[in-house]
Amino acid sequence: MAGAGVKLFASGDVLLASEVNTFLQDQVIMRFATTTARDNAFGGAGEPTLAEGMFAYIDADNSLYYYSGSAWSKYVINLTVDTKTNDYTFVAGDVDKRVVANKASAIAFTVNNSIFSAGDTLAVHNINTGLLTLTAGAGVTINGADVLTVAQYQGGTLFFTSASSAIFFPTAKTVSAGGLVFISNTAFTTATSVSLPANTFTSTYTNYRVIFTVTASTTTGNITGRVRTSGTDNTSSRYFQVSPGMTIAAGGSASNQTNDGTSSFTLGTQGSSTTPCANFVLDFLRPNVNDFQKTAVGSQLFLSGGNYIGRSTNLIFDNNGVAFQIDSFSFISSAASSMTGNVRVYGYADS
Repeated sequence: MAGAGVKLFASGDVLLASEVNTFLQDQVIMRFATTTARDNAFGGAGEPTLAEGMFAYIDADNSLYYYSGSAWSKYVINLTVDTKTNDYTFVAGDVDKRVVANKASAIAFTVNNSIFSAGDTLAVHNINTGLLTLTAGAGVTINGADVLTVAQYQGGTLFFTSASSAIFFPTAKTVSAGGLVFISNTAFTTATSVSLPANTFTSTYTNYRVIFTVTASTTTGNITGRVRTSGTDNTSSRYFQVSPGMTIAAGGSASNQTNDGTSSFTLGTQGSSTTPCANFVLDFLRPNVNDFQKTAVGSQLFLSGGNYIGRSTNLIFDNNGVAFQIDSFSFISSAASSMTGNVRVYGYADS
């Protein structure tokens, strides 16, 4: 009968047929009900001694273990794949699995405290365009030589050194040439407004670059912008702006924009359906740092009144002495259901 455990035979013992069957023939690999039953079967008086290379199958978790000479470890051949399309918090059952992110926008996997034990491992992988961020829950530390993000077609291994500490070993560095790391691409069609995904700006990067492009438009309209936190635009009259510019035409002329305490930034205009030009590049400085002001600098190129206008832009949202953070940004057209295009986000790597 399989599952009998082990027996220490002594010189002179009578070997019964049932013992050959249960302890030898049926148990080339030992079998136990639980890891506790396995551990209790060795080292005591009249019990065998553990030796490197032993194998044991455990009924409780349907897993095969091997003894390395110092500890039992699971023998894993093929990892079970579990695909997630939204933010996810790891559970104990994810040990020895490959948890896969499949989302076109930013996605986060969170590690909470006291879920895993020292020696546990799990693999993560990203198969879509949204950047995967590994997030430490309260009381948890995730260490790693690289940033805790996983770009498309990359992955890594989480190895737990305790119930509250893990090390992330990436299969490749996520930093791309030039120090910009792709985070997300949000496409929009005949939209009135478009917002970056929630939690686009996190503590993973200090500064971010946002590239907004209108590729088609049903009509002309003015485009404004607002900072955003936890899914809500900030509509208070604390937006300040200095955007010097020029009209790109024969002779040229000044085309400046200033705002002093308005309810949004003035970014530019979108052209008609035949000339929909609107391109904004904005660098957001420390958006997720808790302080009184949020600043963005950049450039704008757009069509207005039949002329192209180019501007450099300096944007400040002043929260009137109250420290705050932002995690997103919204682009808003004055023309309903008019804009088609995309907005891409990159993080500036600190090293």
